[in-house]
Amino acid sequence: MIVSLSQYLRKFASLIEELSLKEVSSRIAKYLLDLSFKSTKEGKGTNEVELDLSKSQLASKLGTISETLSRTLAKMRAKGIIDVKKNRILILNRESLEELASGLKI
Repeated sequence: MIVSLSQYLRKFASLIEELSLKEVSSRIAKYLLDLSFKSTKEGKGTNEVELDLSKSQLASKLGTISETLSRTLAKMRAKGIIDVKKNRILILNRESLEELASGLKI
């Protein structure tokens, strides 16, 4: 039981750190990379991910609002990092996405 509580505490501490210290673009990039990694484990292509949440649910999960989420995805698309088609996102430049996820501005 203590091990479980310790794991939950670490998870929540990490979540608080992300929500308070990282920019929205970093959070989105990390989320997309995590989805990509999950898709790879399931045997699917690594560069195309399917969003598993609605825009408002995803925005809430990432600690933002849907308008900011849309603007950030549009900026990433304009920079050639991703391409968005409905609920599918194609990762065009993984290196840039990883830099964004780590908090580096591009």
